[in-house]
Amino acid sequence: MLYLEFQPLISGGLKMKLLDWLIALVLILMGVGCLTMSASWMMEQGSLLHYLNNFFSVCMWIGIPLIITAIVYLIIKSKKGERK
Repeated sequence: MLYLEFQPLISGGLKMKLLDWLIALVLILMGVGCLTMSASWMMEQGSLLHYLNNFFSVCMWIGIPLIITAIVYLIIKSKKGERK
């Protein structure tokens, strides 16, 4: 039997490298692309422009909340750093 050993994180011991982030980003974009393609072709058959328009819209609906969340997180983190 295969047992996985649990090791607690010690002060940020598990960090993602640049390659890990790129692989995750590519997989997310491929998934969003596949979902957008199926949705686009259900509405209008075979239009590449329609697909790209929908893909851009979906990316904006995903990206804008992530950017806003990141900005709020950085503001809160910087304010906590000023208090210390």
